[in-house]
Amino acid sequence: MRVLLILATAGLLGAAATLDDPTTANGVYTRRQADEGRDLFALACQNCHAPTQHAGNDFRSKWFGRSLGELFGYLRREMPKTDPGTMSDEEYAALVAYLMRINRMPAGQNPLAADSAVLHRIRIDSIPSAPVPHPDTR
Repeated sequence: MRVLLILATAGLLGAAATLDDPTTANGVYTRRQADEGRDLFALACQNCHAPTQHAGNDFRSKWFGRSLGELFGYLRREMPKTDPGTMSDEEYAALVAYLMRINRMPAGQNPLAADSAVLHRIRIDSIPSAPVPHPDTR
């Protein structure tokens, strides 16, 4: 019985911890960063890809629920097709910001970090993460 209680509590704690994690619906990039990503996309990506290929249902079915770190890592490993991994981390982050914008994720006040560990904590979603109550208000 005690083992079940511990497992149940651990499961609840695990679910609660994800409420603290931001989603792309929380405004995790800036408009300026997305503008930079748009310009990079035009220079480095548009020869092979139209922006519409990375928006809407196709994007949602492939990426929603996954982390921005996965998308960032994919871009770094695979793009541009002719010379993968040749952009700076900041440029890849700008491309991710642009992809968020064309998928109608809101911009925020702070630029998206060009840090894989940080990006792995941000879930691609259109629903903001739930606010966490202040400890004094519980």
